[in-house]
Amino acid sequence: AAELATQNLAQDQMRVKHLRDRFEQGVLAAIPDTLVLGDTANRLVNTSLLAFDRADAEPILQTLAEAGIAISSGSACSSGSTEPSHVLKAMAVPYSALYGAIRVSFSHNNTDDHVGHILALLPAAVAHARKVSSYNMVPNQVVAAE
Repeated sequence: AAELATQNLAQDQMRVKHLRDRFEQGVLAAIPDTLVLGDTANRLVNTSLLAFDRADAEPILQTLAEAGIAISSGSACSSGSTEPSHVLKAMAVPYSALYGAIRVSFSHNNTDDHVGHILALLPAAVAHARKVSSYNMVPNQVVAAE
């Protein structure tokens, strides 16, 4: 099993990278005021970290969870916390986008149909999150890391 997994690893990584990139391109095209966070050239092939300006991630997570899509909020090091990640602060993410960060992970089990499904749901989920967010009243400013 390990030998078979090793043989398919490079091919799987390229396919997963394609899914991640297609997802990010679709999000950027459909949802204004979205940031792709991190080094887009040197990163894990399966993970996308996005921030939606003037939105709270929790309503986005809830909407997608109701559709059977599991994603996380914030950076991996602050998973489960309601406070913005110190890592996102250190990355100089604008304050108005700190609470709107989501992390999407892809695997060899995901397909183009999965990406299409989330892309069909995400714009409305973000629009709703922006509508109900109290953070949308904060001007774009950078908060220094603690």
